[in-house]
Amino acid sequence: MTTAPPPRLPETALHGLPGEAVHLIDPHTEASRAAVLFTFLAATGIYLKPQAHMFAGDAIHPARLWPLIVGPTANGMKGTSWNAISRVLETADITFATTNIVSGLSTPEGLIELVRDGNGLDPEADGFDEGVHDKRRIIIEAEFASVLTRARKEGNALAPIIRDVWDGKRLQTLTRKVNALTATGHHIGVIGQITPTELVAKLTAADMAGGTINRFLPVYSVRSKRLPDGGGIPDDVLAYLAASLKDVKQRTRNVGRITRTPAARKLWHHYYDELTPENLPEGPVAWICARAVPQVIRLSVIYTLLDGRDEVDEQHLIAALAAWNYVRATIDYVFGGSGGNPDLGRLMEYVDGHGLKGVSRNRIAKDLFRNHKSRTDLDRLLDLLTGMEEYESAELPTGGRPATIFRRKPAPTDANPWTAG
Repeated sequence: MTTAPPPRLPETALHGLPGEAVHLIDPHTEASRAAVLFTFLAATGIYLKPQAHMFAGDAIHPARLWPLIVGPTANGMKGTSWNAISRVLETADITFATTNIVSGLSTPEGLIELVRDGNGLDPEADGFDEGVHDKRRIIIEAEFASVLTRARKEGNALAPIIRDVWDGKRLQTLTRKVNALTATGHHIGVIGQITPTELVAKLTAADMAGGTINRFLPVYSVRSKRLPDGGGIPDDVLAYLAASLKDVKQRTRNVGRITRTPAARKLWHHYYDELTPENLPEGPVAWICARAVPQVIRLSVIYTLLDGRDEVDEQHLIAALAAWNYVRATIDYVFGGSGGNPDLGRLMEYVDGHGLKGVSRNRIAKDLFRNHKSRTDLDRLLDLLTGMEEYESAELPTGGRPATIFRRKPAPTDANPWTAG
Protein backbone atom coordinates (compact mmCIF):
# COMPACT_ATOMS: atom_id res chain seq x y z
CA MET A 1 0.00 0.00 0.00
CA THR A 2 0.99 3.65 -0.30
CA THR A 3 1.86 5.87 2.65
CA ALA A 4 -0.94 8.27 1.65
CA PRO A 5 -4.08 8.54 3.83
CA PRO A 6 -6.74 5.88 3.19
CA PRO A 7 -9.56 6.76 0.77
CA ARG A 8 -12.45 8.84 2.10
CA LEU A 9 -16.05 8.09 1.25
CA PRO A 10 -17.70 11.01 -0.60
CA GLU A 11 -20.85 12.29 1.10
CA THR A 12 -22.60 12.24 -2.28
CA ALA A 13 -22.45 8.42 -2.17
CA LEU A 14 -24.78 8.52 0.85
CA HIS A 15 -27.95 9.19 -1.13
CA GLY A 16 -31.43 8.02 -0.19
CA LEU A 17 -32.10 4.91 1.85
CA PRO A 18 -28.47 3.66 1.61
CA GLY A 19 -27.29 6.97 3.06
CA GLU A 20 -29.91 6.79 5.82
CA ALA A 21 -28.81 3.26 6.65
CA VAL A 22 -25.16 4.33 6.96
CA HIS A 23 -25.97 7.35 9.13
CA LEU A 24 -28.29 5.39 11.41
CA ILE A 25 -26.02 2.34 11.76
CA ASP A 26 -22.71 4.20 12.04
CA PRO A 27 -22.92 5.21 15.76
CA HIS A 28 -23.54 1.58 16.73
CA THR A 29 -20.81 -0.27 14.82
CA GLU A 30 -17.03 -0.27 14.52
CA ALA A 31 -17.33 -1.00 10.79
CA SER A 32 -16.30 1.67 8.31
CA ARG A 33 -19.04 3.68 6.66
CA ALA A 34 -17.82 2.56 3.24
CA ALA A 35 -18.08 -1.12 4.15
CA VAL A 36 -21.59 -0.59 5.57
CA LEU A 37 -22.67 1.30 2.43
CA PHE A 38 -21.42 -1.23 -0.12
CA THR A 39 -22.65 -4.18 1.91
CA PHE A 40 -26.08 -2.57 2.17
CA LEU A 41 -26.17 -1.85 -1.58
CA ALA A 42 -25.11 -5.40 -2.47
CA ALA A 43 -27.45 -7.15 -0.03
CA THR A 44 -30.54 -5.09 -0.86
CA GLY A 45 -29.84 -5.38 -4.59
CA ILE A 46 -30.20 -9.14 -4.24
CA TYR A 47 -33.16 -8.91 -1.86
CA LEU A 48 -35.18 -6.85 -4.35
CA LYS A 49 -36.70 -8.56 -7.37
CA PRO A 50 -34.03 -9.63 -9.90
CA GLN A 51 -35.83 -8.55 -13.07
CA ALA A 52 -34.99 -4.83 -12.68
CA HIS A 53 -32.13 -3.99 -15.04
CA MET A 54 -30.50 -1.61 -17.49
CA PHE A 55 -29.08 -2.37 -20.91
CA ALA A 56 -25.54 -1.43 -21.92
CA GLY A 57 -25.03 -2.40 -25.51
CA ASP A 58 -26.58 -5.86 -25.60
CA ALA A 59 -25.68 -6.75 -22.01
CA ILE A 60 -28.18 -6.75 -19.16
CA HIS A 61 -27.07 -5.20 -15.88
CA PRO A 62 -29.32 -5.93 -12.89
CA ALA A 63 -29.12 -4.81 -9.26
CA ARG A 64 -26.17 -7.13 -8.62
CA LEU A 65 -22.93 -5.95 -6.99
CA TRP A 66 -20.04 -7.92 -5.54
CA PRO A 67 -18.13 -5.83 -2.99
CA LEU A 68 -14.76 -7.12 -1.81
CA ILE A 69 -14.14 -5.65 1.63
CA VAL A 70 -10.38 -5.03 1.93
CA GLY A 71 -9.06 -4.37 5.42
CA PRO A 72 -6.02 -4.99 7.64
CA THR A 73 -6.02 -8.09 9.80
CA ALA A 74 -6.12 -6.29 13.16
CA ASN A 75 -8.50 -3.37 12.59
CA GLY A 76 -10.13 -3.84 9.19
CA MET A 77 -13.49 -4.83 10.72
CA LYS A 78 -14.13 -6.67 7.45
CA GLY A 79 -16.96 -8.86 8.73
CA THR A 80 -18.52 -6.31 11.04
CA SER A 81 -20.35 -4.48 8.27
CA TRP A 82 -22.09 -7.71 7.25
CA ASN A 83 -23.14 -8.36 10.84
CA ALA A 84 -24.98 -5.03 10.86
CA ILE A 85 -26.69 -5.44 7.47
CA SER A 86 -27.66 -9.04 8.17
CA ARG A 87 -29.65 -7.83 11.18
CA VAL A 88 -31.56 -5.42 8.94
CA LEU A 89 -32.38 -8.25 6.52
CA GLU A 90 -33.44 -10.53 9.36
CA THR A 91 -35.82 -7.87 10.64
CA ALA A 92 -37.23 -7.20 7.20
CA ASP A 93 -37.62 -10.81 6.06
CA ILE A 94 -36.54 -13.62 8.37
CA THR A 95 -37.37 -16.27 5.76
CA PHE A 96 -35.05 -14.68 3.21
CA ALA A 97 -32.32 -14.21 5.79
CA THR A 98 -32.39 -17.83 6.93
CA THR A 99 -32.73 -19.55 3.54
CA ASN A 100 -31.14 -17.24 0.96
CA ILE A 101 -27.88 -16.34 2.70
CA VAL A 102 -25.05 -18.89 2.57
CA SER A 103 -21.32 -19.00 3.20
CA GLY A 104 -18.45 -19.99 0.99
CA LEU A 105 -17.61 -20.46 -2.68
CA SER A 106 -16.15 -23.92 -3.17
CA THR A 107 -17.09 -25.82 -6.34
CA PRO A 108 -19.04 -24.98 -9.50
CA GLU A 109 -21.42 -27.85 -8.79
CA GLY A 110 -22.14 -26.56 -5.29
CA LEU A 111 -22.84 -23.10 -6.61
CA ILE A 112 -25.21 -24.32 -9.34
CA GLU A 113 -26.95 -26.61 -6.85
CA LEU A 114 -28.05 -23.54 -4.86
CA VAL A 115 -30.07 -22.14 -7.78
CA ARG A 116 -30.69 -25.21 -9.95
CA ASP A 117 -33.52 -25.54 -12.44
CA GLY A 118 -36.15 -28.23 -12.10
CA ASN A 119 -35.79 -31.55 -13.86
CA GLY A 120 -38.81 -33.36 -15.26
CA LEU A 121 -42.56 -32.88 -14.92
CA ASP A 122 -43.62 -36.03 -13.06
CA PRO A 123 -42.89 -35.95 -9.31
CA GLU A 124 -43.12 -39.75 -9.28
CA ALA A 125 -40.50 -40.23 -11.99
CA ASP A 126 -36.92 -41.28 -11.22
CA GLY A 127 -34.57 -38.33 -11.09
CA PHE A 128 -37.34 -35.76 -10.69
CA ASP A 129 -36.19 -32.53 -9.06
CA GLU A 130 -38.53 -29.59 -8.62
CA GLY A 131 -35.52 -27.28 -8.55
CA VAL A 132 -35.17 -24.01 -6.67
CA HIS A 133 -37.94 -21.45 -7.07
CA ASP A 134 -36.38 -18.47 -5.29
CA LYS A 135 -33.00 -18.01 -6.97
CA ARG A 136 -31.82 -15.03 -4.97
CA ARG A 137 -28.69 -15.84 -2.98
CA ILE A 138 -26.20 -13.81 -0.97
CA ILE A 139 -22.89 -15.63 -0.55
CA ILE A 140 -20.59 -14.44 2.23
CA GLU A 141 -16.96 -15.37 1.55
CA ALA A 142 -14.89 -14.51 4.62
CA GLU A 143 -11.74 -16.11 3.17
CA PHE A 144 -11.69 -14.67 -0.33
CA ALA A 145 -7.96 -15.36 -0.68
CA SER A 146 -8.82 -19.06 -0.53
CA VAL A 147 -11.29 -18.57 -3.40
CA LEU A 148 -8.51 -17.15 -5.55
CA THR A 149 -6.32 -20.12 -4.65
CA ARG A 150 -9.02 -22.70 -5.44
CA ALA A 151 -10.08 -20.97 -8.63
CA ARG A 152 -6.68 -21.28 -10.27
CA LYS A 153 -6.12 -24.95 -9.52
CA GLU A 154 -5.89 -27.08 -12.63
CA GLY A 155 -9.25 -28.55 -13.54
CA ASN A 156 -11.26 -26.23 -11.28
CA ALA A 157 -13.98 -24.44 -13.23
CA LEU A 158 -14.84 -22.08 -10.37
CA ALA A 159 -13.43 -18.96 -12.04
CA PRO A 160 -15.49 -19.33 -15.27
CA ILE A 161 -18.62 -20.05 -13.22
CA ILE A 162 -18.02 -16.95 -11.11
CA ARG A 163 -17.85 -14.85 -14.26
CA ASP A 164 -21.02 -16.43 -15.65
CA VAL A 165 -22.87 -15.85 -12.38
CA TRP A 166 -22.00 -12.14 -12.40
CA ASP A 167 -23.02 -11.93 -16.06
CA GLY A 168 -26.31 -13.74 -15.38
CA LYS A 169 -25.62 -16.48 -17.93
CA ARG A 170 -27.04 -19.98 -17.96
CA LEU A 171 -25.03 -22.22 -15.65
CA GLN A 172 -24.38 -25.90 -16.31
CA THR A 173 -22.19 -28.61 -14.84
CA LEU A 174 -19.87 -30.11 -17.43
CA THR A 175 -18.58 -32.97 -15.28
CA ARG A 176 -21.87 -34.79 -14.80
CA LYS A 177 -22.95 -37.07 -17.61
CA VAL A 178 -26.13 -38.11 -15.80
CA ASN A 179 -28.47 -35.69 -14.02
CA ALA A 180 -26.46 -32.67 -15.14
CA LEU A 181 -27.38 -29.50 -13.28
CA THR A 182 -28.46 -26.29 -14.99
CA ALA A 183 -29.47 -22.93 -13.58
CA THR A 184 -31.17 -19.98 -15.23
CA GLY A 185 -32.75 -16.81 -13.88
CA HIS A 186 -30.41 -16.71 -10.89
CA HIS A 187 -29.65 -13.54 -8.92
CA ILE A 188 -26.54 -14.14 -6.81
CA GLY A 189 -24.52 -11.63 -4.85
CA VAL A 190 -21.08 -12.28 -3.38
CA ILE A 191 -19.63 -10.28 -0.49
CA GLY A 192 -15.96 -11.13 0.00
CA GLN A 193 -13.41 -10.23 2.65
CA ILE A 194 -9.64 -10.08 2.23
CA THR A 195 -6.57 -8.28 3.58
CA PRO A 196 -4.68 -5.79 1.37
CA THR A 197 -1.55 -7.99 1.44
CA GLU A 198 -3.51 -11.05 0.33
CA LEU A 199 -5.22 -9.13 -2.47
CA VAL A 200 -1.97 -7.72 -3.85
CA ALA A 201 -0.21 -11.10 -3.70
CA LYS A 202 -3.04 -13.34 -4.85
CA LEU A 203 -4.20 -11.07 -7.64
CA THR A 204 -0.80 -11.16 -9.30
CA ALA A 205 -0.12 -14.82 -8.61
CA ALA A 206 -3.59 -15.99 -9.59
CA ASP A 207 -3.11 -14.62 -13.11
CA MET A 208 -6.82 -14.19 -13.64
CA ALA A 209 -7.29 -10.48 -13.19
CA GLY A 210 -8.47 -10.08 -16.75
CA GLY A 211 -11.67 -12.02 -16.26
CA THR A 212 -12.67 -12.54 -12.65
CA ILE A 213 -11.40 -9.92 -10.23
CA ASN A 214 -12.92 -7.01 -12.13
CA ARG A 215 -16.38 -8.38 -11.37
CA PHE A 216 -15.67 -7.35 -7.76
CA LEU A 217 -15.60 -3.90 -6.19
CA PRO A 218 -12.65 -3.50 -3.78
CA VAL A 219 -13.76 -1.41 -0.79
CA TYR A 220 -11.15 -0.34 1.75
CA SER A 221 -12.30 -0.84 5.34
CA VAL A 222 -10.74 0.20 8.63
CA ARG A 223 -12.18 0.44 12.13
CA SER A 224 -14.27 3.62 12.39
CA LYS A 225 -14.35 3.83 16.17
CA ARG A 226 -13.94 1.74 19.32
CA LEU A 227 -17.05 0.52 21.13
CA PRO A 228 -15.84 -1.32 24.24
CA ASP A 229 -19.39 -2.29 25.20
CA GLY A 230 -20.03 -3.91 21.83
CA GLY A 231 -22.39 -1.46 20.18
CA GLY A 232 -25.42 -2.99 18.51
CA ILE A 233 -28.14 -1.42 16.35
CA PRO A 234 -31.16 -0.29 18.43
CA ASP A 235 -34.45 -2.02 17.78
CA ASP A 236 -36.15 1.17 16.59
CA VAL A 237 -33.43 1.72 13.96
CA LEU A 238 -33.75 -1.88 12.78
CA ALA A 239 -37.54 -1.55 12.57
CA TYR A 240 -37.32 1.68 10.57
CA LEU A 241 -34.79 0.36 8.06
CA ALA A 242 -36.64 -2.94 7.71
CA ALA A 243 -39.97 -1.17 7.10
CA SER A 244 -38.32 1.15 4.55
CA LEU A 245 -36.78 -1.81 2.73
CA LYS A 246 -40.09 -3.69 2.61
CA ASP A 247 -41.82 -0.57 1.30
CA VAL A 248 -39.24 -0.21 -1.48
CA LYS A 249 -39.63 -3.88 -2.37
CA GLN A 250 -43.38 -3.42 -2.72
CA ARG A 251 -43.08 -0.23 -4.78
CA THR A 252 -40.56 -1.75 -7.22
CA ARG A 253 -42.10 -5.21 -7.55
CA ASN A 254 -43.10 -4.59 -11.20
CA VAL A 255 -40.00 -2.71 -12.33
CA GLY A 256 -38.31 -4.27 -15.34
CA ARG A 257 -36.15 -2.29 -17.72
CA ILE A 258 -34.79 0.93 -16.24
CA THR A 259 -33.84 3.96 -18.36
CA ARG A 260 -32.27 7.36 -17.65
CA THR A 261 -33.94 10.74 -17.47
CA PRO A 262 -32.68 13.33 -19.98
CA ALA A 263 -30.69 15.03 -17.20
CA ALA A 264 -29.08 11.74 -16.14
CA ARG A 265 -28.31 10.87 -19.76
CA LYS A 266 -26.53 14.21 -20.22
CA LEU A 267 -24.51 13.60 -17.05
CA TRP A 268 -23.66 10.06 -18.18
CA HIS A 269 -22.32 11.34 -21.51
CA HIS A 270 -20.17 13.85 -19.61
CA TYR A 271 -18.51 11.22 -17.38
CA TYR A 272 -18.39 8.29 -19.80
CA ASP A 273 -14.89 9.07 -21.10
CA GLU A 274 -13.54 9.28 -17.54
CA LEU A 275 -14.83 5.77 -16.89
CA THR A 276 -13.20 4.40 -20.03
CA PRO A 277 -9.67 5.88 -20.08
CA GLU A 278 -7.26 4.59 -22.69
CA ASN A 279 -4.03 5.58 -20.93
CA LEU A 280 -3.98 3.25 -17.91
CA PRO A 281 -0.77 1.20 -17.82
CA GLU A 282 -1.19 -2.57 -17.90
CA GLY A 283 -1.48 -3.92 -14.37
CA PRO A 284 -3.90 -4.38 -11.45
CA VAL A 285 -5.45 -0.89 -11.72
CA ALA A 286 -6.25 -1.36 -15.40
CA TRP A 287 -7.50 -4.92 -14.80
CA ILE A 288 -9.94 -3.96 -12.07
CA CYS A 289 -11.10 -0.73 -13.73
CA ALA A 290 -11.93 -2.55 -16.96
CA ARG A 291 -15.58 -2.88 -15.90
CA ALA A 292 -16.05 0.61 -14.54
CA VAL A 293 -18.96 1.33 -16.89
CA PRO A 294 -21.13 -1.70 -16.02
CA GLN A 295 -20.26 -1.33 -12.33
CA VAL A 296 -21.49 2.28 -12.28
CA ILE A 297 -24.60 1.24 -14.21
CA ARG A 298 -25.38 -1.42 -11.61
CA LEU A 299 -24.75 1.01 -8.77
CA SER A 300 -27.16 3.50 -10.35
CA VAL A 301 -29.79 0.78 -10.76
CA ILE A 302 -29.67 -0.03 -7.03
CA TYR A 303 -29.76 3.61 -5.93
CA THR A 304 -32.77 4.10 -8.21
CA LEU A 305 -34.64 1.07 -6.90
CA LEU A 306 -33.96 2.04 -3.29
CA ASP A 307 -35.61 5.38 -4.05
CA GLY A 308 -38.66 3.42 -5.22
CA ARG A 309 -38.15 4.67 -8.76
CA ASP A 310 -37.95 3.06 -12.20
CA GLU A 311 -35.84 5.71 -13.92
CA VAL A 312 -32.27 6.77 -13.14
CA ASP A 313 -32.13 10.48 -12.35
CA GLU A 314 -29.16 12.78 -11.79
CA GLN A 315 -28.95 12.13 -8.05
CA HIS A 316 -28.79 8.37 -8.58
CA LEU A 317 -25.98 8.65 -11.10
CA ILE A 318 -24.09 11.16 -8.94
CA ALA A 319 -24.27 8.72 -6.02
CA ALA A 320 -23.15 5.82 -8.23
CA LEU A 321 -20.18 7.81 -9.54
CA ALA A 322 -19.20 8.81 -6.00
CA ALA A 323 -19.34 5.18 -4.88
CA TRP A 324 -17.19 4.16 -7.85
CA ASN A 325 -14.70 6.91 -7.00
CA TYR A 326 -14.25 5.28 -3.60
CA VAL A 327 -13.61 1.94 -5.30
CA ARG A 328 -11.07 3.58 -7.59
CA ALA A 329 -9.39 5.25 -4.61
CA THR A 330 -9.24 1.86 -2.88
CA ILE A 331 -7.52 0.32 -5.89
CA ASP A 332 -4.96 3.12 -6.06
CA TYR A 333 -4.36 2.98 -2.29
CA VAL A 334 -4.00 -0.80 -2.02
CA PHE A 335 -1.76 -1.25 -5.03
CA GLY A 336 0.09 2.02 -4.69
CA GLY A 337 1.44 1.85 -8.22
CA SER A 338 3.56 -1.16 -7.32
CA GLY A 339 1.83 -3.61 -9.62
CA GLY A 340 1.54 -6.16 -6.85
CA ASN A 341 4.07 -8.47 -5.23
CA PRO A 342 4.56 -11.61 -7.31
CA ASP A 343 7.20 -13.00 -4.94
CA LEU A 344 4.75 -12.95 -2.04
CA GLY A 345 2.18 -14.70 -4.22
CA ARG A 346 4.70 -17.41 -5.12
CA LEU A 347 5.63 -17.80 -1.45
CA MET A 348 1.99 -18.21 -0.39
CA GLU A 349 1.40 -20.91 -3.00
CA TYR A 350 4.63 -22.71 -2.10
CA VAL A 351 3.77 -22.76 1.60
CA ASP A 352 0.21 -23.86 0.83
CA GLY A 353 1.62 -26.78 -1.13
CA HIS A 354 3.36 -28.14 1.99
CA GLY A 355 0.16 -28.44 4.00
CA LEU A 356 0.08 -28.39 7.79
CA LYS A 357 3.65 -29.65 8.16
CA GLY A 358 4.90 -26.42 6.66
CA VAL A 359 8.29 -25.70 5.16
CA SER A 360 11.54 -24.34 6.56
CA ARG A 361 13.20 -21.04 5.72
CA ASN A 362 16.15 -22.85 4.15
CA ARG A 363 13.88 -24.86 1.86
CA ILE A 364 12.10 -21.67 0.82
CA ALA A 365 15.38 -19.93 0.06
CA LYS A 366 16.85 -22.88 -1.85
CA ASP A 367 13.93 -24.57 -3.60
CA LEU A 368 11.61 -21.63 -4.27
CA PHE A 369 14.01 -18.74 -4.85
CA ARG A 370 17.11 -20.75 -5.86
CA ASN A 371 19.15 -18.77 -3.30
CA HIS A 372 18.66 -15.61 -5.35
CA LYS A 373 17.06 -13.70 -2.45
CA SER A 374 19.19 -11.79 0.04
CA ARG A 375 18.61 -12.56 3.71
CA THR A 376 17.00 -9.12 4.16
CA ASP A 377 14.61 -9.55 1.21
CA LEU A 378 13.61 -13.05 2.30
CA ASP A 379 13.02 -11.92 5.89
CA ARG A 380 10.81 -9.12 4.58
CA LEU A 381 8.73 -11.58 2.54
CA LEU A 382 8.40 -13.96 5.48
CA ASP A 383 7.31 -11.08 7.72
CA LEU A 384 4.61 -10.17 5.19
CA LEU A 385 3.49 -13.80 5.08
CA THR A 386 3.20 -14.26 8.84
CA GLY A 387 1.53 -10.86 9.14
CA MET A 388 -1.46 -12.29 7.29
CA GLU A 389 -4.36 -13.88 9.09
CA GLU A 390 -3.99 -17.26 7.39
CA TYR A 391 -0.29 -17.94 8.01
CA GLU A 392 2.05 -18.51 10.95
CA SER A 393 5.56 -19.58 11.89
CA ALA A 394 6.01 -22.41 14.37
CA GLU A 395 8.93 -23.83 16.36
CA LEU A 396 9.40 -27.59 16.01
CA PRO A 397 11.53 -29.76 18.33
CA THR A 398 14.43 -31.50 16.61
CA GLY A 399 16.44 -32.84 19.55
CA GLY A 400 18.74 -29.85 19.21
CA ARG A 401 18.04 -26.30 18.16
CA PRO A 402 14.30 -25.96 17.30
CA ALA A 403 13.48 -25.61 13.62
CA THR A 404 11.23 -22.80 12.40
CA ILE A 405 8.66 -23.70 9.77
CA PHE A 406 6.12 -21.55 7.92
CA ARG A 407 2.64 -22.82 7.21
CA ARG A 408 -1.02 -21.96 6.79
CA LYS A 409 -2.70 -21.91 10.19
CA PRO A 410 -4.45 -25.20 10.97
CA ALA A 411 -8.21 -25.16 11.38
CA PRO A 412 -9.40 -25.88 14.94
CA THR A 413 -10.45 -29.40 13.91
CA ASP A 414 -7.19 -30.29 12.13
CA ALA A 415 -5.01 -32.87 13.83
CA ASN A 416 -1.48 -31.86 14.76
CA PRO A 417 0.60 -33.50 12.00
CA TRP A 418 3.63 -33.64 14.28
CA THR A 419 1.98 -35.56 17.10
CA ALA A 420 -0.78 -37.60 15.43
CA GLY A 421 0.10 -41.26 15.27
